[in-house]
Amino acid sequence: MKRELLERVLHSVIPRSQILEHARNGPKSASRSEKRMHSGTTVLAFRYADGVLFAADRKTSDSYLGIIDVDSYKIHQLSNLSIIGCAGSVGDIQFVVKAMEQVAEGFWGQFGYPLSILGQANHLANILRDFSFYVWPLEVHALIGGLSLKGEFEIYEVWGDGGKRKGDYITIGSGTDYAQTVLKANKGPIRDKKLNLKNSIDLALKAIYRAGESDNGTSDLRIATPTIAVVTKNGFEEIDTRIIEKAARVLIERERQ
Repeated sequence: MKRELLERVLHSVIPRSQILEHARNGPKSASRSEKRMHSGTTVLAFRYADGVLFAADRKTSDSYLGIIDVDSYKIHQLSNLSIIGCAGSVGDIQFVVKAMEQVAEGFWGQFGYPLSILGQANHLANILRDFSFYVWPLEVHALIGGLSLKGEFEIYEVWGDGGKRKGDYITIGSGTDYAQTVLKANKGPIRDKKLNLKNSIDLALKAIYRAGESDNGTSDLRIATPTIAVVTKNGFEEIDTRIIEKAARVLIERERQ
């Protein structure tokens, strides 16, 4: 019965026929110029003492990694207790984020409590899987995280073919290998949830810094301040840019020594 109700509300928010129609004709938000723009070159998420932290660089590049913008936001709030970060085509990401926002809002309006993090990951996986059978698959690789209905903090990675996995720390985008090395070196504190917010911000910045050193698609920490946001039991919060800039200056100075 609960499954039938869940499917009913999800389809009432974004009818399956509408999703399939988009899949056949391509997302309305994805113009030719947008399809050439790719963002989310280093997006990461990991668990810390008080919740989950998401961070991303700010560069948007074209197909040849030419710089289009260094002020892009790749992390988005879906609800007070959930967050999404995406890599891929700008137009496709815009479509996916809007669809997921509608699902989160519609589910809350129908039931009076939030859709679970796993439920959101499953719904996104279904959208991407539907598109994978048509001419224009969505170029989206995503991370969804937040507070589950059981009071646990979860992070899911969702691939463009609809596959997904759960993890304590995950990185996506062209800078993955470099950033993941930094997170993997700290997997013990991450899994044991020993990192406080300050330590977590420092770790996220170091991972993006390493990616920016070697990956042309990731913005240099000295040029563009990354976006960092968290979800705790108090809800979603975007970290003040001034706090991030101060931590970035300390990191850069330390790396120069």
